[in-house]
Formats: sequence, structure tokens, C-alpha cells
Amino acid sequence: MSAPADPRPRGGAPVGYLAELSEVETAAVLAMRLWCAGETRQAQLWTEFATLFGTRDGAAHLKGLEQMMVLIAGHSRRPVMRHRCACRCLGADEAVLARMIGAAAEGNRDEAALFAALLVRVEMATLLAAEAEVVAATLRLALMRGSGLRAEVFDPPGAPETDAAETHAAGTDAPGTHAAGTHAAEAPADIVPLAASHRAAPTRH
Repeated sequence: MSAPADPRPRGGAPVGYLAELSEVETAAVLAMRLWCAGETRQAQLWTEFATLFGTRDGAAHLKGLEQMMVLIAGHSRRPVMRHRCACRCLGADEAVLARMIGAAAEGNRDEAALFAALLVRVEMATLLAAEAEVVAATLRLALMRGSGLRAEVFDPPGAPETDAAETHAAGTDAPGTHAAGTHAAEAPADIVPLAASHRAAPTRH
């Protein structure tokens, strides 16, 4: 008798919790989730960057994050999976991204490139590691200035992750919400493909 199929998309299986990451790694996962979750969440991230860095520098820092996410989405080895913004557990692909940013923040480009190669095709890994260094520097500075991209997950009233433009994994059209502390295995619809859900960052002048 064959074992029942795992309903969780590959790369989305929970491997830990956000609280177990370093501050910069947590910020990377939360920023990625916000950027990929549609225009409402992107505006939330934009407001965070503009408050911390000012309008012009905030736009430049957001552009760096956008470039990294576009690179991952466009050159991934397979669909890269993420959990919803309010989820406190950590998916397998998110853990790889977190460690890539962590290594980049420590100035270890070779290690960052090894993790990058788990997300994108090998010929793009060095480029992704370089982009990760830029994002890591941005996130470290943001945290020093009091960023809210910490273990407390962004989930303000009036901004649920149900943007109509967001694409969900096949068979999981219902937006569904992931209650804080609920394990992802209990709600596969809360795991969505990064490549399908990413959108261009809003242009700000």
C-alpha cells in the first residue's frame, strides 16, 4: 500500500518558527512575505521603508528587495514556496532564504551562494548572493532604526492577506487565514508559491 500523498507543496513544509531565527533572518522572511502578498502588503512595506529611510532612500532600498525577489521568482529551480504573512512557523524554502540573508549579513558570500543555489539555478547563485548582501545591509540598518520587521508578524486590522490579485497554489483558491501559532501542516492553503504570487513593487516618487 502506498503512503498517502503529502498535501503540503514541496518547499512549504514547516521546519521551525520565526522566533528561532536571528533578527535579520526574521526580517528577510517577513519582508519577502509582505512583498509577495499583493499591493496592500507592498504598500505596508513601502510605508515602513519610507518612515525609516525617507522617501528617496526608502524607494532605493525597496528596489533592492524587489530585484532580489524578481531574480528568485524568475530563475528558481522549482516553484519557491512561502507561508502567509501572519504565520509564525517557517517553511523550508523560507529557511533557505533566511540563511542566505544571514550569511550575507555576516559577509560570507560563499556560504550565501551555497544557499542561493538551493533557490535558483546554479549559474544564477552568485548573482543572487550579491543581491542578498544588498538586502541584508538594508535590513540590518532598518532594524537599527527600529523596524517592525521582527518576530511580531505584520497583521494590522484592515489588511488581511486576501488581495484579489494574489495567486494561490492549484486547488487552494480559498484565501484562508493562518492563525498565529497554528502549524502549517494543518492548513495547506496557507502555503503559496512565491513565483506565482510576486508582483512588481509600487513605484513611489
